[in-house]
Amino acid sequence: MAELSKYLKDHEGEGDKPTEPKEIKCSSTDYSKAVDVDISFMQQVADKFCDGDMSKKRSQDLTNKDVSSSAYDKYKFHLEFDPGKNCKTDCKATFKSMISKCEGYNSHSIQLEGSAKFDCDASYSYKITVPDKPKPKPDPGFEQHGLQERKCHTTDQFGGHGDVRGSEISMAATGCAGISDDKAKLKEGSEPVKMQSTYGSTKLQFTMSWIENCKGPEQDARYPFGEPHNLGNTCWQLLLDDWQKCESYLHTPLLNCILT
Repeated sequence: MAELSKYLKDHEGEGDKPTEPKEIKCSSTDYSKAVDVDISFMQQVADKFCDGDMSKKRSQDLTNKDVSSSAYDKYKFHLEFDPGKNCKTDCKATFKSMISKCEGYNSHSIQLEGSAKFDCDASYSYKITVPDKPKPKPDPGFEQHGLQERKCHTTDQFGGHGDVRGSEISMAATGCAGISDDKAKLKEGSEPVKMQSTYGSTKLQFTMSWIENCKGPEQDARYPFGEPHNLGNTCWQLLLDDWQKCESYLHTPLLNCILT
């Protein structure tokens, strides 16, 4: 009798203790894949779920409104529970362990999914659905007609250089009219056309390119003004005007969608 009494005393209440999960898994161990959801908020969601009927198998979708919060609007939290066979488990404690194990870099992030399983076949799980980020509105672009205002740059923006004479600029600029058809026909996405020359120790560079996000038909960089195709009505005139009307190397005005 004494031994039986001692055994019952030693094991008194053992059947009332909740079973511990044998395995807890998270959807990833990579912290970079965790989502920005506070651990404390996730526990509130789990506690709300655990306040339901835990005597049978169940699942539930919860949102921030279920825990009276304005945070994580449009997020969905799916939680599931299976009581298994003759199991005694602690719902809130199990989710606390699961949430702790699935924590991300810090207490403000958590993995998207987590699960806990018991020897008696009981199980718990959660899954977070993050709302899609709104897609940025596409830039409608713009249309350019005629020349934009000429923009001149100071010598400080280009560093020191030797003297540049008008005759040298004129001779170098005429090369723009001799560009081949496949390079001269510019449109959105075309590669810039660059020409380089050296006179003495001075380097000259001329660039013709399509203005980013400019909308319009294909243009011939050699004849930005259209017809007639004489020397004074070509890219040469535009480049020469830029040099004559500015004091240093510069980007030239914009004609339709071409920057020269």
